Amino acid sequence: MSHNQSSYKLAVLSFSIFSMVSLAFMPLNVKAAMTQQFNQDAAGLGDAQAGSAASALDASTEFYNPAGLVRIKQQQLVVGDNLHMPTDKFSGSSSIGGVTTSGDEDGSVLYHAPFLHYAAPISNKWAFGFGVSSPFQMQSNWGENSSVSSNSTNTELTTYQVSTDLAYAVNQKLSFGYGFDFVRTVLTDYNYATPTGTDYDTSLGGTQWSKAFHAGILYQFTPATRAGIAYHSKIDYSTTGGAHTTDTSGAELQSTNDFVLQGVFPAYTTASVYHELNEQWVLEGSVNYTQWHQLNKITYDNMPTDDGFTTGVQSYNFDNTWRFALGAHYVFNPKMLLRFGMGYETSPYKDNEVYLQAPVGASYDASVGLHVVTSKTVALDLGWTHMFYRDQSVESSNDLNSSTTTGEVEGSSDILGAQLIWNM
Repeated sequence: MSHNQSSYKLAVLSFSIFSMVSLAFMPLNVKAAMTQQFNQDAAGLGDAQAGSAASALDASTEFYNPAGLVRIKQQQLVVGDNLHMPTDKFSGSSSIGGVTTSGDEDGSVLYHAPFLHYAAPISNKWAFGFGVSSPFQMQSNWGENSSVSSNSTNTELTTYQVSTDLAYAVNQKLSFGYGFDFVRTVLTDYNYATPTGTDYDTSLGGTQWSKAFHAGILYQFTPATRAGIAYHSKIDYSTTGGAHTTDTSGAELQSTNDFVLQGVFPAYTTASVYHELNEQWVLEGSVNYTQWHQLNKITYDNMPTDDGFTTGVQSYNFDNTWRFALGAHYVFNPKMLLRFGMGYETSPYKDNEVYLQAPVGASYDASVGLHVVTSKTVALDLGWTHMFYRDQSVESSNDLNSSTTTGEVEGSSDILGAQLIWNM
C-alpha cells in the first residue's frame, strides 16, 4: 500500500471515529410531520427519500429496509450529519385563569442530526448491519415570556436508536431482513409556565431504554426493477427523571426525582419501487403510512404543581398519516450523479388541535442532491430538502394547566446533509 493510500484511509477512519463520538455526545433533533423523521442519511435528502425501501444503494438500507443489506457486497460504513434550519411561527393568543395574552411568536430552533450505518456480508446469502439513528423527536422553544408560555416554552424529546440487523437472500431475486432496535428516549426538558394568579414554572426531564424492531422484504423483478416494503414497530416509552416547580422569584416550590412520563412513538410502513430506466436515468417512488392513532394519550405521574404533585392523562385524537414521494437520479458519468425529488405528507392533526411543542402538520418537500465518487473506496453525498409547511389554524388545549391556545402556525424548513461512504 502506498503512503498516499495509507494517509487517505487514515483520514477516512479518523472522520468515522469522530462521527461515532459525535453520536454519543450530540443531541439528535430533527423534524417532519409532528415528531417523525424519515431522513436517516444525507443521500436521501437529495431525492425526498423516494426509493428508501427499495434502492439499497449503501449501508443506510439497514435502517430503511434491512433486506437490502444482501446487495452490499463488501464492508461499508456510512457516516454523516444533517443540519436542520426550521422556521416555526405562531400568531394568536393563549388563555389561562380567565386572562388572555396575544402576540406573534417564533419557536424555531437550529439543530443537527448525525447518523451512522454499517453493512457487512457474512456469506453469499447472509449479511449483517448496524446503525445509530433518531426516528422520532420533538423540539421547540417559544420563550418563557411569550404569549403562549402557558401552553409551551421549551420542549426537547429525543430518541436514540441503536440497531443490529440480519438479512437473508432466498435466491437472486428475493431477500428478507430483520433489525433489533434498542431505543433510548430522552426528555431533556419540557417546560411550561402559568403567567397569572399563582405564577410558577414547571420543568421536567427523564430517560429510558425500550425495545422495538424493523423488518423488510426486497424483490428484484428484473435486472432494472426492484420493489421493497419495510415495517418499523411502535416504540413504547416510559421516561423517569427529575421535575420541579419554581415561583416568579426562582424559589423552588416542589421537587421530585420520580417523575414518570409514558407514551408511544407510532409504527409505520414504507413501500418503494426503484427502476433503472436506462444507463443515465433512475426513477423511484415511495408511500409511507404512519399509525398516529397509537398515540392516543400520554400519562404522567408525580407531576409537581405549585402546591403538590398530580397524576393525569393528556388525551390525543390523531389521524394516521400518508407520505408520497417521487424521485430520480441522473448519471453524468461513472463518478457523478444528480438526485432530485418531491414529496407530500398529510397532517396528523384533527379539528385544528395543533400542539405547539411539535407544530408541523402537512408539508410539501422539494429535494436535490449530488453523489461523487472520489476514489475506489470512498464516495461523498450532499443533499438538500426544503419543506413547505401548510398554514394551519390552532385551537388546542393543555390538560396539564387547563390553558387554551387559538391562532395560526406557519413555517418551513431547510435540511442540508453530507455523508461519507467508505467501502472497506
